[in-house]
Amino acid sequence: MSDALKVAVIGASGIGQHHARWHHLSGSQVVAFVGTSDASCARTEAQLKGYFGFDGRAYTDVAQMLEAEQPDVVDVSSPFHLHRDHAVMAFEAGCHVVCEKPLCWDMDKDHDAIVADGEAVVAAAEQAGKSLLVSAQYPAAIPIYRDFYTRVEGRWDKIESIEMEMEAKGRRGAKTREDIWIDLASHPLSLVIGLLPGGEVEW
Repeated sequence: MSDALKVAVIGASGIGQHHARWHHLSGSQVVAFVGTSDASCARTEAQLKGYFGFDGRAYTDVAQMLEAEQPDVVDVSSPFHLHRDHAVMAFEAGCHVVCEKPLCWDMDKDHDAIVADGEAVVAAAEQAGKSLLVSAQYPAAIPIYRDFYTRVEGRWDKIESIEMEMEAKGRRGAKTREDIWIDLASHPLSLVIGLLPGGEVEW
């Protein structure tokens, strides 16, 4: 494991637990995660141990974790209004960043401020010379889908439009359409980019 990438996950009780397992399955070493309290860290640590055999350390302070662990990659899966701060901290510590979508969003900010937050994250990545990845995994399946479609149809037809229905349930039940768009819009948009380079979105 000495050559494995060291990964730390910020926010591993929700979607971050799956990110942690995916990093583990890819051959990386998940060395730490950051939670909000000692009690939540204890619950998450037990959950991760049962999920994939996690044997790293838990922290409640991002800066302390970065200094102690010096990870190669930080997976930012914290609440999305914290993504900017956590991603920038990781870049300043010399880490690559995988960020859960949306990259940046804050219900208390206007759209210009949200875009500025995203631009600040990109600028921090460029300044550090590190990679920034946003979790929008659907395009990874395009080659497999293209192969499957071609075997069934005997050809790869030209794609002219994409339609995708999205729904999601939160811990408190069904989400509003606005919440679904904020949380899931990266998926259809990433497919547009992947399947229709140069395509346009009909807002």
